[in-house]
Amino acid sequence: MDIRKLCAVLPAAMLALSLSASAAPTHLTGTVTDSMCGLHHMLKDKPAKCTRDCVKSGSSYALAVHGRVITLAPLNAPAKAALNRFAAQKVTLTGHYSGKIFDVTRVVELRR
Repeated sequence: MDIRKLCAVLPAAMLALSLSASAAPTHLTGTVTDSMCGLHHMLKDKPAKCTRDCVKSGSSYALAVHGRVITLAPLNAPAKAALNRFAAQKVTLTGHYSGKIFDVTRVVELRR
């Protein structure tokens, strides 16, 4: 193949590859928390209650992953209900990043 043709085709191929890679769902595993408390709950002995109370007060659900807190946006009622049910528990989430927010489509509890 002529180098000029390769140089013309390569950027388009790389763009198509990056777009197809971002379309695939992402899986994250961590502990359900809220964006206000993050890694350190105000109710230290009741992290699940603290998470639920903070969300009721307007905070967003979040996921604690290796010392980092990722803000979550549940995209459907089952995902929102599952985040509430599994507050302060380890889960695996399926979804996509939308900027710095993770749009959650599915929540699966990790068995202990």
